Amino acid sequence: MRKTKSFKIESFEKLNVNWGYVAFSSLEKAKLHKFFKEQPRDIKNIKLVFEYETPILDEIEKKYLTNVLRPFKNKINYIYKSKTILGYYIMVDLDDFSMEFPYFKEDTMYLGMELDVAYSPEELGLFQD
Repeated sequence: MRKTKSFKIESFEKLNVNWGYVAFSSLEKAKLHKFFKEQPRDIKNIKLVFEYETPILDEIEKKYLTNVLRPFKNKINYIYKSKTILGYYIMVDLDDFSMEFPYFKEDTMYLGMELDVAYSPEELGLFQD
């Protein structure tokens, strides 16, 4: 999933901001360093915008789904995240039947999955062993 993250730097001295989950390559770090080195020391209000890729599932979610769904791996049509008044849940559509996983609260699990979008196991990175 492609995300963007923006940072506002109020002054050159406050350049050591918390970059969060964005990991920069050496080349990106070098470009940033060169850019700020060429700027006057009194620069103000610079906004940086970065695009980066995040996996749809984190490693724990991937491991859990892989282990639970392994017996059905050749029968899975799609997997999606849905919502009801009780909360969010994961639904797995199989050849013969469907499986609903337990409900969970918003913004707690499966954050990379969009609502009501069908994902194949390959898109989610399942069964890659």
